[in-house]
Amino acid sequence: MSKRMSESVIKVSFQPDQWQPKYPFDVVMAYEDAATRHRAMHLHDHLERQLHDDFDFQCAWWNFQHIADPTLREQAVDDATAANMIVLSLHAGSELPPAAQMWMEDWSHRRD
Repeated sequence: MSKRMSESVIKVSFQPDQWQPKYPFDVVMAYEDAATRHRAMHLHDHLERQLHDDFDFQCAWWNFQHIADPTLREQAVDDATAANMIVLSLHAGSELPPAAQMWMEDWSHRRD
């Protein structure tokens, strides 16, 4: 390697004590429709801004209509079981759809 090339190589100094790993923080956002998803997105953005320095923030999004499918509900149960936080975004006065109730019962039993 020529002297000129070796002088142009960027040297990166890495010191292990300067790097701190981020803690995992998994969130599940379950929502009713586009409006409630939009509201959940505001919360998601706020949490991410607050947590991004210290946490590896990951989010799984689940529409209540998708949770009605048994295969997808099982995936949503797995996500919720492993999550640090679960957020349900509903319209005021709305009842939780039956499939979402089943989903909550399934993951709540696994988290005990």
